[in-house]
Amino acid sequence: MYSPVTGSKSRVVDSFDIPATIAGYKKDFGIDISKYFKDIKELLLYECPDTKMRFFYPAVLAGDGDFYASLEDDENTYYREWKWEYDEAFKIVVQGSRVLDIGCGRGAFLAKIKNEKGCDVFGLELNPSAYKTLQQRGIPASMQSIQEHSKTNTEQYDVVALFQVLEHINDVKDFMTATVSCLKKKGLLIIGVPNNAPYLFGNNKYEWLNLPPHHMGWWNRESLTN
Repeated sequence: MYSPVTGSKSRVVDSFDIPATIAGYKKDFGIDISKYFKDIKELLLYECPDTKMRFFYPAVLAGDGDFYASLEDDENTYYREWKWEYDEAFKIVVQGSRVLDIGCGRGAFLAKIKNEKGCDVFGLELNPSAYKTLQQRGIPASMQSIQEHSKTNTEQYDVVALFQVLEHINDVKDFMTATVSCLKKKGLLIIGVPNNAPYLFGNNKYEWLNLPPHHMGWWNRESLTN
């Protein structure tokens, strides 16, 4: 298996019980995820030798629109109205900046910096119900991928932010290449990810939302720095 970041051959560092994972999602969230594991014999965790980022494979394990629609009203997901990392980002965004938020959800962060810092904002959001909320809030947005958006927005933004997004991405290299291309020279890139060091919440290996089909990549301070 090859790293989605650098393309280097990666090694298996852990494995997870598939029946337990299916049962956990069903019990805690009422979601049947068994279709994602069809023909998958082992749920393996790989590690990129260059960055130490950890990832699951294959890509078919990643959740689709129906899966995320089932989670969007749960307070533990990325659709919470406010997050700790929004406060940290707000402190460093300069007044009047042009800001792109990838996977912006219902637009809470964009609304705040637009109203309180006079920023020129734009959001990318693929979830139809969240996008509808963005329209109702008057936040400029599109249901494009960052790869598509970058084709016509090279070096257009002072700030590009992605909160609780990167851990869902399979094609990390293409995603990040497109993301960085949208930044102006000396622009600010803000990334918020769950800290897996080595697991989310310390040593809790079986935190269901940290496993496919929700999370496909694991990051910590070392891998994100690399």
